[in-house]
Amino acid sequence: MSAELLKQIKMQNDWVFVRPIEDDLGKGKIIIPDTSKEATQKGEVVAIKEGGEDANLKLGDFILFRRKASFKEIDLHGLAVKVMRKGQILGVLFGDAATEVVPLKDNIFLEWETKPVTYGKTNILVPESHKKMHFTGLIRAVGPDVKDIKEGDRIFFDQFSGIERFEEDGRRYGFIREDDVYC
Repeated sequence: MSAELLKQIKMQNDWVFVRPIEDDLGKGKIIIPDTSKEATQKGEVVAIKEGGEDANLKLGDFILFRRKASFKEIDLHGLAVKVMRKGQILGVLFGDAATEVVPLKDNIFLEWETKPVTYGKTNILVPESHKKMHFTGLIRAVGPDVKDIKEGDRIFFDQFSGIERFEEDGRRYGFIREDDVYC
């Protein structure tokens, strides 16, 4: 679909059309492994209501969105797009690194800490299956609606919060909502 035809689409309410990006390259260079296809996904905003309440999100932005975010996928004259609400968009990418993201609304972007290799001051190794069961992280960025948490804070969060996650360069990152933070 041509850019001219996309400009003619007049979106209503908080609906957004997003062209999913499936490759491992592109804006943000965030690699989403095949084993994590159900995790955070990336895409490009191709249609959005002009002048909406969220000035941080606009046409042409490269974004990260929630897994299973779209209500449906449609074909617009050869362009496959996902139909979703703005609330399903986690953040806007503004650079090449995973940490170059601006979270939207009450989303918090964090670098997920990994569990230590050994238990305490012993030489007993933590099994691989338990290393990912660690729910602390360092805040890298916060959305405009986050009130009590700031960039640089170390948090403990709800393991059942439905964290939106991905990995890059051997590090785990994620998005959670402010109300999923314990302390």
